[in-house]
Parts: sequence; structure tokens; C-alpha cells
Amino acid sequence: MKVRNGFVSNSSSSSFIIGIAKVNDIGLFKKYVADKGINIEHYLEIISKYDLEQYRRYDMTIRNDKVSLESFIGNDVSLNTSDMNGLDVVVVYDYTGHDDSDFWNGDEYDYDIDLSLFDDNERKIYNMFSDKESGLDTETSDITFGAGRNG
Repeated sequence: MKVRNGFVSNSSSSSFIIGIAKVNDIGLFKKYVADKGINIEHYLEIISKYDLEQYRRYDMTIRNDKVSLESFIGNDVSLNTSDMNGLDVVVVYDYTGHDDSDFWNGDEYDYDIDLSLFDDNERKIYNMFSDKESGLDTETSDITFGAGRNG
């Protein structure tokens, strides 16, 4: 069972983007982030496979050489780590934002969203997971977005 710590309201909605990828080339990844002007300070975590096995978050599970990151509505992304060694680096992206007012149309909640809901930096991070020039392993990276009730 997963337990969410911290403040949880009894009625709220939010958007999310979650992603996970292996970094093939850390130098290229850092250059890509700098060249694109991507702010990763509050969004990305860069973790070696060795540290990942020691690392614990309420929304992450590690089982049978598979690491998964789960959103608050059950969507998840995963990465197979069986072919990685302890020095390989994994990047984890986890962003949650946009409150009830962004989804309320006056009569009901509408969670049918697209990437235009997110700001420019968030869209750049999302697109980075599929850009072969990012230094990430785009063949195995996994990223998704959505929205729903989170409280």
C-alpha cells in the first residue's frame, strides 16, 4: 500500500507529468539542458542505479529489475534496469501542478488535456524524453501526462 505523506486536501484536482529514462551520455544531457534553457532544479532527479536501489519515494517502486514511478491517479512509467550497471545514471521527472480552476468548466471537471496546459519549461522537459540529442536513451524512456482528482 502506498501512503502519501504531507498535505492532502479532501477535494482537489491537478495535472501531472511523470517520466523516467536512462542517461546514455551525461555530458550530452547537461549540454542539452543548458542549450535549451531547461530549468531542472525542481523537476528532475538524477540518480545512479546504485543509489536508486537505496532511494525511496512514496510514488516509486523497484521490483525485479524494474523501477516504476506512479502518478496520483495510477498512471505509471517504468524502466527496465536489468542491463544497467551501478554506475549507469537514471533521470526521474515528477511534476504536479495546476489546480481545480484549470479543469472546472462551470458544470463539471474536464481532465481531457494536452501539453498546451503546461508551461514552456515543462513542455521542453516532456519533449526531451523523446529527443535523440538529449543524451537520454529514447528507446527505453517512458513519460506521460494527465490530470485528475488528487484528493
